Amino acid sequence: MIYASGEMYPNQPLAQNSSLLTADSEGNESIETHYENGNLSVALDSTTEYDKDDISIYGDTVLEKAEAGYNFLELALVEANATTISASKAPQIEDYVWSWNSSSPSSDTDTCALLNSSDELVDQSCSTSATFACVDENRDWHFTTTSSQWSDGFNACEAQGYQFAMPYNARENAALITARSNAEITSSTWVNYYQAVDGFWLANQASYLDTGYNKNSAVGGSDGSSFDGIDLLKRKLLGSGTMNLSSVKINASSSRVRGIKACYSFSQPISQLTVNQDELCVEYGGDDSDWSDELSMDPSNGDYLTEIKICTDDETYSNGSVYYLQMKSNTGTSIEAGSSQGDCKTYSSTSDQQIFAFHGYASSSELYGLGTYNLSNQLVDPGYYATDWLNITNGSSETEDESFVAQQSTGNIATSCSVDDIKGFVARTSDNKLNYTLTQDSLTLGILEDDEGNPQDYQFRCENDTCQDYEVKYFFSNATCTSN
Repeated sequence: MIYASGEMYPNQPLAQNSSLLTADSEGNESIETHYENGNLSVALDSTTEYDKDDISIYGDTVLEKAEAGYNFLELALVEANATTISASKAPQIEDYVWSWNSSSPSSDTDTCALLNSSDELVDQSCSTSATFACVDENRDWHFTTTSSQWSDGFNACEAQGYQFAMPYNARENAALITARSNAEITSSTWVNYYQAVDGFWLANQASYLDTGYNKNSAVGGSDGSSFDGIDLLKRKLLGSGTMNLSSVKINASSSRVRGIKACYSFSQPISQLTVNQDELCVEYGGDDSDWSDELSMDPSNGDYLTEIKICTDDETYSNGSVYYLQMKSNTGTSIEAGSSQGDCKTYSSTSDQQIFAFHGYASSSELYGLGTYNLSNQLVDPGYYATDWLNITNGSSETEDESFVAQQSTGNIATSCSVDDIKGFVARTSDNKLNYTLTQDSLTLGILEDDEGNPQDYQFRCENDTCQDYEVKYFFSNATCTSN
């Protein structure tokens, strides 16, 4: 989870626009406590486009932080749409990876990260057999005794009570190398780092998901200016899983396509961040008139774009414009515009894929070439419905209790809602907004079941009378849960 407000779990990234640091158990905040908590120095807010003056770490500051020991797994896209970059926008910062071997990553087919016998990261074929690096809840390192391909690391570490992991910073990397030496492991070790999209690596994922990534080449010519929506894929994968393609339009005359428009909607992930519900729309080519009917897709129903037919006026596709487009969703609805003539090519996603973004060439009045990016349709994420921050004020003689049933009894959660509707939960202290995992309070947390194993409550209670005051936020799959 990526938080924009600065309140976070240990080992979670600090949002790009925040000056807050994570605190120690006594509430002290400093660069040292932030680093000792194992946090990344820089990450991305999942929904905001920043002006360059909003970026707190860039240029010489990156070098200064690196020399101080801060290291970055990903310094990637900080704006929503690279095609809108101007002098006022922050440029994309390329990956700044602290532990790659000097010749890695080097291959498009070797897409998983291996810590080699020289304690350096190298890109390797994911089918290679190796042991796995795991961490416990204190971020101490452990290793599996069995070897297997990279994707087995999640289950292999979980079987030992740990999580498949990748170091967040140089401090953790040094601890990993020391632990491996102490365990007398001299062979290579898999870490939780893999290439999700061309040249774009993700670390410390909770589980492995085949992104279904595929790039279909542009059909047509290459006149005009190039455009590329791959940054939208990166943004979704890095922190905005609930960013979904929600509509498309075609701009066309009676015989020729002039441009396309794609809009992306946002919904609430499990995070302390409240998502801006506004759509993000991108236009490639086109003018102010001649837009076709809108093809709308409802992510809450799992809708996605599944097929696109592109026709040009040139058999070789060397310099021809796009004369006709047809777009279809998985529900069978479609839009079309232009004149169906010349050579046509249809890109159909498989039953497991969605068409998510586009690339090609266009001018203000002409679409010269068009291709697509596909992702797994399992990445269509409708998001959740979140409560406000809830806090039942307790007297000094009462035990702190922010459980589901307690919130329901005070009217904060609808009585029609059940524990089964809960999809997530976050909590923090009400005064300094410190995440509950960074406090020393003894808390009872999690699902409470009856004697038959049925969920009865989601507990968040203090085990004694000395806990701090907390506020909580619940996330539901059912919209009525937040309707009081």
